[in-house]
Amino acid sequence: MNWAQIGQWALTLGMAALISAAVAWPKSRGEGKKASAEAEATPTTVAVQSLKEALSESKEATRDCKSELERSERRTAARDMAIDSLIDAMFELIRLVPADAEQTMRAREAIGAARRARHNVDED
Repeated sequence: MNWAQIGQWALTLGMAALISAAVAWPKSRGEGKKASAEAEATPTTVAVQSLKEALSESKEATRDCKSELERSERRTAARDMAIDSLIDAMFELIRLVPADAEQTMRAREAIGAARRARHNVDED
């Protein structure tokens, strides 16, 4: 055992003695076990209280994120319905508007391409 290890052991024993004296001191002054228990529990109580607050904040942040996700999903669903309705309306408009066969064919191909693109986006 070298001097560094001896010093480390001496420091450890000294700290243990100091902690024991600090715990025993309220008892020696006649404050009894209750004061000693309160003195020991205070750091633990503070740590537990801070953990409870952090957990509460985490739960609140999780709730906020969940509600924002739900709002986003509703907006996305509404946007999808609007796009589908627009594509259907375009198809109906082409069907109702008199035009020559070539224009109608090009318009139907464009709408078909829009529908395929829409379904490809939905699959991703």
